[in-house]
Amino acid sequence: MRLTMVRNFSSPFKNCFLVLESFREYTEVETLDGDNKYDAGKEHGLQPALKGVRFLSFPPILHLHLLRYQYDSHLNKNSKINNRFPFPDRLDLNEFMDASDSDSVPANYIYVLHSVLVHIGRGSGGHYVAYINNQPMALVQGKTSKWYKFDDSTVSKSDAKTAVEGNFGEENSESSANAYMLAYIREDKIDEICCKISSDEIPQALKERLEFEKAEERKKWNQTEISVLTEKDLVVNFDTGINGMNLIDEKENINSLGKQVKVKKDTELEVLAREIAAKIYGDKSKDTSKYRLWRFSNVSYKNPTNNNEIVPRMRPSVLIPRDLHGSNMTMNSMWNREHELYYLENAAIDEPGCSSDYNLVFFKFFDVNARQMRLVGSRFLNVAKKSPADLAEECIKMTGLPEGTELNFYEEIACNKVNHIDRARSLTYSISNPMDGIIIVFEISTERSTIVNAKTFCEMLSTTVNIEACDFDANVMGVGFSEDLEHPVQFRADLVRFSIFLFFKYIFQDCTLFEVAMKIANLIEYRAGFLLFFHNERHSKRPGDRFIKGQELINTKLHDFLDSKVNNVNYRVRETFTIFYTKLSIPLGEFSEFKTQNGYLTTIHFARNEKAFFLYRDNETIDDLLERCRENYPFSVDGSKRLRFVEMKQSKYGVIRVIKKSLLAKDVFDSCHTTFIRLEETPLDQIQIDSRHEFIISAIRFSIKNDDYFGAPFFIKFNKEEVFSMFADRMRLMLNVKKELFDSLQFSIISPTAYSDKVVRFDIHNQTARKDLINMIMDLGTTSPNKMPFLRVNFPTAGNSKGNSDEFRPAEPAIYIRN
Repeated sequence: MRLTMVRNFSSPFKNCFLVLESFREYTEVETLDGDNKYDAGKEHGLQPALKGVRFLSFPPILHLHLLRYQYDSHLNKNSKINNRFPFPDRLDLNEFMDASDSDSVPANYIYVLHSVLVHIGRGSGGHYVAYINNQPMALVQGKTSKWYKFDDSTVSKSDAKTAVEGNFGEENSESSANAYMLAYIREDKIDEICCKISSDEIPQALKERLEFEKAEERKKWNQTEISVLTEKDLVVNFDTGINGMNLIDEKENINSLGKQVKVKKDTELEVLAREIAAKIYGDKSKDTSKYRLWRFSNVSYKNPTNNNEIVPRMRPSVLIPRDLHGSNMTMNSMWNREHELYYLENAAIDEPGCSSDYNLVFFKFFDVNARQMRLVGSRFLNVAKKSPADLAEECIKMTGLPEGTELNFYEEIACNKVNHIDRARSLTYSISNPMDGIIIVFEISTERSTIVNAKTFCEMLSTTVNIEACDFDANVMGVGFSEDLEHPVQFRADLVRFSIFLFFKYIFQDCTLFEVAMKIANLIEYRAGFLLFFHNERHSKRPGDRFIKGQELINTKLHDFLDSKVNNVNYRVRETFTIFYTKLSIPLGEFSEFKTQNGYLTTIHFARNEKAFFLYRDNETIDDLLERCRENYPFSVDGSKRLRFVEMKQSKYGVIRVIKKSLLAKDVFDSCHTTFIRLEETPLDQIQIDSRHEFIISAIRFSIKNDDYFGAPFFIKFNKEEVFSMFADRMRLMLNVKKELFDSLQFSIISPTAYSDKVVRFDIHNQTARKDLINMIMDLGTTSPNKMPFLRVNFPTAGNSKGNSDEFRPAEPAIYIRN
C-alpha cells in the first residue's frame, strides 16, 4: 500500500452522470493477473494483485472540478462539454473511506454544498459567475438556505433552484450556463468555517482600504454628471454636423454633444450656472448674473392648419431656476438630470436679469452667394418690445456687416417650417409662438431671389437626400449578348465590385425609379431600358437578390424603393442612400419574359462562390440552360469547356450531387427549398465517371488559424483501383497549391450526426488511407443529404481572416481554467 496526498479531485465528467458515479469509477478496484501482473520487485517478481484507491480522509472544504473541456486532436483545440451533470446539495462520501484504519475515520464524511462556480458561454469564451450559499447549516436543519449571485461587482439574491439545478448543464447545447467547479463544506466543520469574524480579527490595512472605498462611493453618489453646451460648442457642432437645421441633432446621444461636467447633487440652482462656468471657463467669480443656464426640452410644433402634423424639436427653453417652481431647490430635485442637455449662456453681453418678459433668441445667417447657413450667436431679448429694425442692429453687430445693410428675416419653426417675418409688424405678432429658444434666420435683401433664399434653402434641405448610384457586375447567366451594345455583360471574379461614380441630390417625393434610371443612363452613356435595379439587403449597403422588372420600373416611386430608410432619414448628417444596378445585354422587356433563379457560380480551382442569377423558361431543360450560359461563362484556358450544375447545401457540408442535364430546369429549381445550385466548369478528369469503381467526393477547405471554411466546396474523383498516390496528386492539383504546402495539410473524413461530427483522420500520403475513403464511399448512398460525409482539408494559415459569419463554425478554443 502506498499513501499519497491528493490536492484536488477532477471528476471524469464525460462517462459519468452523477458525482457519486465519478467517485466510484475513480475508486474502482482493478484485478492485475495474467499478462498484466503486478511487478513486486526482484524478491517477489510478478504477482497477481488488486489495484485501487481508497481515501483515508477528506478535507473540511472539498473542491470538485468538473472536466467540462476536452482536447480535440484533429482541430488542435479544446471544446466545451455542456452535457447535463446533476450534483447534490448534500454529499455522503463515507462509502469511499478506508475502514481498516478506524482511528483516521471521523464520525461522518457528509458534505453540504457551499458554492457553485459557473461558466456561461462556449469553449471559445464567455463569462464567469459564482453562487454562494450564505446559510449552509440550513440544509442540515432541513430549512431553506439563502443563495447569492456574485457577478463581477454586482451581488444579488438568488434561490436554490437557480443556483443548483439551473447549472446542471443542457445536453446538445452549443452555448449554456453550467457549473465547472463545486465547493462543499463538511457538516461537522460548518460552524468553525462559517463563523462570524470580529472587527479585531480584520487586518488594519484591509479596514483602511474598505473605509476608503466607502468614502469614494459616497462621493460618487453625491455627484452627478450632466452634458453642457456653450455657444462655441453650438457653433462648431452646427458647422460640422447638422447641415444647417435647428440647433442640435436630436438623434445623437446627448452625452456626445456637450462637455461632461460633474456637479454636487446638493448644489443650489441659484448658483448652479456659476458653478458650471467655474468648471468650464475657470471663472471663480461669485457674480451669479454673468451666466444663465438653460435646459433643452422638447417643444413640439403643432401646425395650426393640420392637427395631425406635430414636429418634435429640441430647444433650450427652460431657464434655471426661473422656470422651475419652488424655492431653495437643488440639483438633486431636478428630475432625470443625467439624461438631459444644458446650454450655458454668457449673460454679460445682454441686458441682465432673468425676467419672464425676456426670451432666448438664436440667430442664423444665410449667405445667399455661398448657399451656406451658419449660426452666429444668441441674445436674451425682450421680444415684445423689439422690432425687425432692432433685430437688424443686433444681426449687423454679430456678423460684422456694414451699417445700414438691409436684411430679410425669417423664423425657423422646425426643420421644414420657415416663415417670413414682416418688417412692418411687431415681432410679437410675427413669431408663431413667443418662447425661449426662438431661431431667427436673416439674409441680405439685395442678394436674395425668389429661387435662392433662406426659406427655399431650408425647405430644400428637409426634402433632399443624397443618392449614390453603384454599378456592380451581377452574374446574369443565360441571356447571351446583344450585338448592338458596346458594353456586354462582363464576368468579374469579385462577388460585387463597386464602381462609385456619382453623387447627386434629388427631390424624391414624386420621382419614379425610371426617372432615376434616365438620369444615371445619361451620366454613364448607357440605355436606361437596359439597367436592372436591385433592392438592398436589409440593414446593409449591399445588393440583395430581388430586382425591379419591366413595368415595375416605371410605377415604382423612388421614395417607396428606398422604403423605411427614407422614413427614418436624418437630414442633418447628409445621409447617402445607395442604389445598385447592373447593365443588361438585353432590354428589360425581354428580360421580364424569363423566370429567374438565384444561385452561384465558380471558376477553375474553386476559389470562391460568386452570386449569380439564372434565367430560364418553363419548357427548358438543364442542358438548354447550360448551352445559353456558355455564351458568357469565363472558361479557363486549359479547362474542359463543359459546364454543369451542382446542388449545394446551405450549411458547412458543401456540394451534394451533380444535376442531370435531362431534367427540366423548372422542376430542379422548384425543389431547391433548403439547397441552392451552382454553375461550374466540369474538371477534365470528371467528364466521364465509371460508376463501377470511380466516385466523386465532396471536399471543403478549412483554416486552422481562425477555424473557418474558405473557398468554394468542390467534388474530387476517387478511383478504387488506381494507385493511391494518384488521388493525392489529383487533390493537390484541385487545391492548386505547391508541394511544400500540400505536405503540411491535414485531411479527415467528417460524418455528420444529430449532435456532433464523427471525425476520421487519415494520412493522404499513406496507402492505408484508401480503406477509410472506401468506407466513406459506402456511406454515400445510404445517408440523407444532411448527413452525407465529406472530406475536410485543414490549411495551417490560409482562409478568410474575418470568417464567414453566416455559416457554420466548428469548435473554437477553450478557456483554460486555473485554480
